[in-house]
Amino acid sequence: MSVKHILLIFFLIIIPCSVQAEMYLRGEDTRTLPPEQLWGERKSWGLDFDLGGQYYKGNVDMTYLAVTSGAFKKFDRHSFYVHGNSIFQKWSGQTIFNQMQGIFRYDFSLTDKFKLFAFSTHGHNKFTRLHYRTSNGIGPWYDFFYKNIKNGVSIAPTQNSEWYISNGKDHYLSLSFRNLFELALSKHVKIGSDIFVMPRLTRWEDLQFYGSAYIQTLIYKDLLSLKLSFVDEYDTNPQPGIEKNDMHIATSLMFHVGK
Repeated sequence: MSVKHILLIFFLIIIPCSVQAEMYLRGEDTRTLPPEQLWGERKSWGLDFDLGGQYYKGNVDMTYLAVTSGAFKKFDRHSFYVHGNSIFQKWSGQTIFNQMQGIFRYDFSLTDKFKLFAFSTHGHNKFTRLHYRTSNGIGPWYDFFYKNIKNGVSIAPTQNSEWYISNGKDHYLSLSFRNLFELALSKHVKIGSDIFVMPRLTRWEDLQFYGSAYIQTLIYKDLLSLKLSFVDEYDTNPQPGIEKNDMHIATSLMFHVGK
């Protein structure tokens, strides 16, 4: 049995467990685009679609649905991205998780490795009592590629506006730091990490943190793949009654097309 088939069996075993672990995920909507959309092996255009779900009926009534989609188009030195996802979960008739996210991003390539990017993110997360948040920023991005290693680093001043279910609101400036890393172990398997830190400009100790480590394996050519991620999220100043830290395991079945 090949390594590819062993990994596929492992993913299929872990998927039901990861859905349960993801129930209480904090969710973050200020990070722009996942690595597979930024670093996809496509030069002109691309479409991405991820789907996950689970349904129980009987002693336990539970519905879980996770949908993610994205697209990009490149014109010479200009690249345009749109990305969205939604996660919904109902347990015994009660909605316990309802999260939505939308991202718009524009890249202008200065060289093969260096570019400027501008973004606008929009999110709703009932679990963290966030009614709506928008984050908008611009900054430099640098990619370093060496053999089977990819690394991307960015920094961007960001304006944030938040409205909460409790009718509270907050407007502030922050700096967004991000580091992406990916290592190809073979033609079919790669591992990576995604680190994102966003402190306020006026209070550096008030920050949001997102960190993930993942393994991804191809199932069919470059079109279909499975991804398993371990995610740690931290907010130093959450809404009352919300824990500062969340950790979860997430799985994704991903479909990619483009050229």
